[in-house]
Amino acid sequence: MLKKRISREELIAHGDIGNWPQVDKSLLSNKELALYSRREAALLGYLAGKDFKELSKTSNYSRQFIYRLLRKCIEPHFDGRIWGLRALIPYLHQKPYDRLTDINKNTSGLSGALSAFFDKHPDIREQIEVYFLKKAKGHLVHESRISYKSTFKRFLDACKAKGIRGNEYPRNVKYMASRSLYQYLRNLTLSRFGEAIKARFGVDAARALKLGGPEAPLNPVTRPYMRVEFDGHRIDVAFTMLIPNPFGGFIEVAVTRMWLLTIRDTFSRAVLGYHLCYGREYNRFDVMECIKKSLMPWKRRELSIPGLKYSGGFPSDIFPELQWAIFQEFLYDNAKANLSDDVTRLLVDITGCNVNAGPVAFPERRGIVERFFGLFEEHVHRLPSTLGSGPKDPRRQNPEEQALKFKIKAEHIEDLVEVLIALHNDRPTDSLGNRSPLEQLDFFLKSNPIIPTLDEVKKRRLSMFNVRYFRTVRGNMEEGRRPYIEFENVRYTNDILSSSPELIGKQLTIYVDPKDARTCEVFNSDGSELGVLIGKGFWGITQHTLEMRKEINRARVKRLIHYTENDDPIHVYMDYLTQEAMKNKNAKNKLAKIKKSLEDTVLTKPADLEKTEAYEEDPSESTEIDISVFNRKAILV
Repeated sequence: MLKKRISREELIAHGDIGNWPQVDKSLLSNKELALYSRREAALLGYLAGKDFKELSKTSNYSRQFIYRLLRKCIEPHFDGRIWGLRALIPYLHQKPYDRLTDINKNTSGLSGALSAFFDKHPDIREQIEVYFLKKAKGHLVHESRISYKSTFKRFLDACKAKGIRGNEYPRNVKYMASRSLYQYLRNLTLSRFGEAIKARFGVDAARALKLGGPEAPLNPVTRPYMRVEFDGHRIDVAFTMLIPNPFGGFIEVAVTRMWLLTIRDTFSRAVLGYHLCYGREYNRFDVMECIKKSLMPWKRRELSIPGLKYSGGFPSDIFPELQWAIFQEFLYDNAKANLSDDVTRLLVDITGCNVNAGPVAFPERRGIVERFFGLFEEHVHRLPSTLGSGPKDPRRQNPEEQALKFKIKAEHIEDLVEVLIALHNDRPTDSLGNRSPLEQLDFFLKSNPIIPTLDEVKKRRLSMFNVRYFRTVRGNMEEGRRPYIEFENVRYTNDILSSSPELIGKQLTIYVDPKDARTCEVFNSDGSELGVLIGKGFWGITQHTLEMRKEINRARVKRLIHYTENDDPIHVYMDYLTQEAMKNKNAKNKLAKIKKSLEDTVLTKPADLEKTEAYEEDPSESTEIDISVFNRKAILV
C-alpha cells in the first residue's frame, strides 16, 4: 500500500525544526555520527527547497528514502511529542519487533516469539496482566506481592487450559519461555508503572511516585496565612482520670484516646492553634473548634506540672497584628469530619478562604503538618506511658499500668502538648534559613505589617462560628401550644418566639454551640435576629455538649437509660457511663471526652434562663451556675 506523499506545507504545520527534539552528536560513535550527518543534511536540504536530484547526488539517498526519513521524524513518540531529529539516529527502532515467522516452526531464533504468542492468544496475555498487576477481577484474591515465578506458573496453567500441546510454543522450548516472560513483566512494570508500582511495592510507594507526576503543584506561598495546613493525629500515650465509684469515692482509670488537631502556617511553619479532644475519632465539632481557636487570640494555660515553663509561644499571643488573622487557603485531608458542610461553611462564609482537600490518601500534599506530627511524637514516646508506634514497639511497656503507677493525668499531657508546640514555634529550622517560625513571622511583619483579619462584627458575634441548622416553627394556637422549635428531641423557645404565632410553619435558621447546647441563636428567613432560645427543662439548665445530647438520645432509644421529666437526663447518662466505665473501655473514653468538653466551656447562666422547679434563682447570689449541682465536672476532676 502506497503512503501519502508529505509536502513541505504539512511539515511546516509541525513547527520550526529548531523546536523539534534534538540529538547530542557528541555521544555518537564516529560511524554513527557519519551516518546521522548524512541523514540530517538530506532532511535539512529538502526543507530548504533543494532539488531532489541535487540531494540524491550529495547524500546518495533516493527520493523514496528521504520521504521515509521525513515520515519517521513526524511520527508520534511515546513521550507525547514527535520523534523529531531523534528518528535519524542510526540503528534506532521506532516500533517494537514484530515476528513474521511461525513460532511453532523449527527455526534458529525465537526473537519476538512471546509477543507473537500473546498476539495470537490475547486472553492469556490478559490473564497474566490481571494477575501480575493485581487488578480486581471477580472474586480473585491476590498475593501481597506476586513473584515472577508465581506468575510463570499461572502462565503455564493458562497455556494448558487453552489446549497448548507439548510440541507447541512455549512448551516446546527450553525453560518454556520463562526468561522471555520475565523480561515481558519487567517491561510491563516500566510501561505501566503507575498501577504496577502499587501492585508490586505497595500504596506508599505509589503515593510517593505521584510527587513527581503530572499533578499540578501548589502555588508557592509568599506571606504568612496565605496557606495553612490542618490535620489530626492520635497521641500515642496513656493517661489517668478519676471516675466515681458506684460504692462511694473515686477510682483512677487509664485512658488511651486523645487526639491532637493542629493548624500550621505553610510560610512560617508556625502552629497557629490546636485543639485536644478525646474519643475513638475526632468529629466535625472538634475541627470547627480548632479553626475557632486558631483565629481567636491565644491565651496561655495555667500549667499544673511544677517546674514546667513556656519557651516561645503562639503567633496571635506574641504579635497583636496576627490576632483574628484569617487564612487565604486551607489544606486538609479527605476525612469525613473535615469534609462536612459545617466545616466548609465556617471556612468559606466566615473566614472567606479557599478550601483544598487534595487527592485522596495523599498526606505528602500537607507535608508541613505531617512532618510536625512526626517530630512531636518523638517527644511523646519518651514518656513511660507511651503506646509506641505499634504493639511491637519496644518502647511500649504496659502503658496503662505505667500511667497509673506514675499518676500521669490528662492535664499533664495537655500541659506538655502546649509547651511542646510553643517550643516548636521558637526553635530554629534549616528550611527557614536557621530562623524559628516566630522569627520568620517577625522578619516579615517588620516590612509587611498588614495581614487580613476578621471584621469587627464577626469578632463580636462568636455565635456565627457555631453549627447552623434549619428548623420549622411548631405550635398550634387552637390547642394552646405556643410556637417553639424542636432540635435533637428538645423544645427551644423564648418570649419573642412564644408570642409570635405568625411564625408557625415557617423555617428559621438556628446556630448551636456544639460545646454548650443549652441555648441556640435564631434568625428569620430575611436574616433578622429573634434572640436566644433556651431548651426546655433540665436541657436548658445543665451544661452538656451537642454530642452528649445525641448520645443520650441514642441510649434512650436502645433502652440503656430511662428518665422522666423530673429527672436530669445528663445526670442519668453520667451515672450510666460511670457504671459502664468499670468494665467498658469505650465508656471510659466517653467520660474523658465529656470531662474535656466541660472544662473547655465557660459555664455562665443564660441571661433569660427560665425559672424551673430544678432551678430557683436567688438575686443575692452570683449569676454563675453552680457546676457542682448542675453537671458532673466537679466529680471528674
